Order: sequence, then C-alpha cells, then structure tokens
Amino acid sequence: LSALESFNQEYKLEKLNRDLAEMNTSLQEMVDQRTFQLNQKTRRLQNGLDFGQLMQKNLLPRTEDFERRFRSVEILFQPHTAVSGDFYTTKGDCETHNYIVIGDATGHGIAGAFLSTICLGYVKEHLKKVHTTPLDILTATLQDIRTLGEFSSETLKNMISVELTVACVDYEANEMVFASNSKQLICLKNDCRVEPEIVEKFACCTGEPDARENLKHRGIMARINLNEVDCVLFHTDGVRDQFLESTNRKMGLKRLINDVPKMKEQGVSEWFRKLKGNQESTDDATLLLIDL
Repeated sequence: LSALESFNQEYKLEKLNRDLAEMNTSLQEMVDQRTFQLNQKTRRLQNGLDFGQLMQKNLLPRTEDFERRFRSVEILFQPHTAVSGDFYTTKGDCETHNYIVIGDATGHGIAGAFLSTICLGYVKEHLKKVHTTPLDILTATLQDIRTLGEFSSETLKNMISVELTVACVDYEANEMVFASNSKQLICLKNDCRVEPEIVEKFACCTGEPDARENLKHRGIMARINLNEVDCVLFHTDGVRDQFLESTNRKMGLKRLINDVPKMKEQGVSEWFRKLKGNQESTDDATLLLIDL
C-alpha cells in the first residue's frame, strides 16, 4: 500500500509539474505577444512625435528671420516633451515696423502642440492684414480660440486657451506698442528693467469663455519710446517656473531679469541648461532675448 501511495504521489507531482510548465509557456507567449504589441505602439507614438517635432520646427521662424529685423536675437525653445505648446513668430518689412509674437497654448506634448499650431496659424493670418495693431491681432486670435471651443465638450472647452503677447516695433513712430493677456514681455535698458506706459487695460481672457470674469482686467496695451529701451525679453511661464538645481526653487521673475547679462554672455540655451541642471522640466520653456 505504501508503494502504491508513493507512486500516486509521484504521478500527481509529475502531472502538476507538466501543467505548470505548460502554463508558464502559455504565460510567456502572452507576455511576448503583449510586449511586441506595446513596442509597436511605442514605435508608432515615437514616430508621431518625431514627425510632430519636425513639423513644429519648420513652422517656427528661423533665427535668420529675426536677425534680418533686429540687431541680435537669442532663442530658447525647449519643449517639455518632443513637441511644445509654446510658439513664436515675427513678421514685418524690416525698415518701418516689425512684429514679435509669443504664445503659450494650454498643455504640453501632443495636445499642446496641436493647439499651438492652430494658434500660430490664426496669428499668421491676422499678421497678413494691412495696418493691423497688436491689440487687433490679440483680440482676433482670442476670438478665434473661443470659437474653436464652442462646439467642444465642457472638459475640452476649459482646456482650450492661450496666453499671448503681440508687439510691434515701429521705427517711424520710434516706439514699441504691445498688447498682452499675460506677463510675457520685459523691457530693458542697459540690462535694467524699464516700465512701459500703460495705454489701456481691458477685459480679456486666455480664451476660455468661462474665464472672462476672473480675468477681466488681465489685458493690457502699452507703449514705450525706443530711446528708453534697447532690449526686450519675451518668455513663457515655463522659464520662470523652472526649478533650479542650485536652489531647488523656481527661478522666478527677479532671477530671470537679473540673469540677462549671463544670458548674453553664455547664450540663452547654455544659461538655461546650467541653471536647470538635473532638475526635470517643469513645462515647455521659450525665451526670446532681442536687441532692438
């Protein structure tokens, strides 16, 4: 009887081992198949990001486009991921007046890039119009953004917004006029901040229809004589909100302004890289340092 029980136990154990081996083989096949599927999706996603990055790079103006219009320019364009919700552009006849535009569409990554591309398209269309003012371009673009969200779900509607600054350097009038719904522009003289004249404050929002009350005093139109300014700093909030390796704190506006001489000495990309260090990117970061 003992020999029979021992045989039965060995048989059961052998069968259990065979079943476990078959189960492991089946599980491994499932893991291999899922890994293959995930790798395919990852490759498709990466290809999409690479293509989006290429398209975005070609939609933005080249450094030479700024250099034809201004004495010098330094450009930082650092997406949080491969593509960015930030955008910028320039246009003008070089001799009499030149526009500078910077914007920050909601979000980053693919969603932010799609929205920034749409916003940039709106801006470029409005820049084609003759005798248009920075305020005209700002308000028309924001209206386009509101229209874009009219037929969206409530969730998407609240995500469709843009912070936008439009400046025009008018050499004939010897002044720079700008309109903005965000604090993206700093005027400088000998690397020190100078305050422009506020011409008007007006009801303005970043694009969301429900934000009008909260942001009704956000919009400003201002001007400054070109004799009072020699450099302008355009930036999105991803620059001043970036955590710095040396302090583990956000850069902030004061540090941003104080570091202008370092930007000019090191170049804005190298300056930002050193300050950021090993800290992760907080957001898309874009900065234009332009000598008028």
